[in-house]
Amino acid sequence: MDDPAVQLESDVSTLKHELQLMQAELTQSKKLLFQANAERQKFSSALALARDLQDNLQPAGAPKVPGLDICVRSKPAHEVTGDFYDFRFHGPNELVFTLGDISGKGMAAGLLMTMARKVLRTSLHVLAQPTPDAMLEYANQDLYEEFTNTNTFATTFVGQFASERRMLQYANAGHSPVIFRSNAEGAQLLPADCAPIGVLPENQSIVRQIYLLPGDILVVGSDGITDARNEDGEMFGLGRLLQLVDAQVNQSASEIVDAIFKALAAFEAEGAQDDDQTLMVLKGV
Repeated sequence: MDDPAVQLESDVSTLKHELQLMQAELTQSKKLLFQANAERQKFSSALALARDLQDNLQPAGAPKVPGLDICVRSKPAHEVTGDFYDFRFHGPNELVFTLGDISGKGMAAGLLMTMARKVLRTSLHVLAQPTPDAMLEYANQDLYEEFTNTNTFATTFVGQFASERRMLQYANAGHSPVIFRSNAEGAQLLPADCAPIGVLPENQSIVRQIYLLPGDILVVGSDGITDARNEDGEMFGLGRLLQLVDAQVNQSASEIVDAIFKALAAFEAEGAQDDDQTLMVLKGV
């Protein structure tokens, strides 16, 4: 028969050993938790820095252009956005504007967005004739390799408005929605004429032209607007957007933007936004 004292000492020794193991595991868990929190804070800081950089690079607001009323608004889905827009003057009375959407999400999309906007800006200075189609072709040649290596592409719309003639030349690399509403006709979709930037090594763009007369409206958005879903999974869709533009014909550019985002907020399931939503409205005045 075992000695009770010996058995008790053995049980105590076993318990002490198990407690030591538990203490070691707890210490290791605390260490891993600390490391995870440190990495999370580092990542959050990097995201915040990237967002600040994007905010600083975005135009402060819509420019003043004779003959145009302009409003633009962007609502990112995450800390860093893949949507981009820009306004640049080419000569005293010629406005060049862009709006694009990088495929993917997160930090990578944000960095590639910054690259795309920079290349499009550069094209204005290096091209002998920086027409919208030439700008898109230049950007595709410059960015194709980087975008291919990262399985990325960018849908992009480039417009060039000459105030004196009220003429808008534009080229569209796979971007939607782009809507034009003239006083003579209802709102209609302006289709894309070439593939997005980064899809094809050689991407020939087509330049088209329209006139923005008083009362005419051009709406350029990102697909986060038409792809927004309600609680039943139904998409906001192009049809609703076209109807909204028709209904706002007598409103200013900022009022049109307000109306569309208000309709989106009423339609979209709470907390369901998973894609950036950017909207630019140009109205002839």
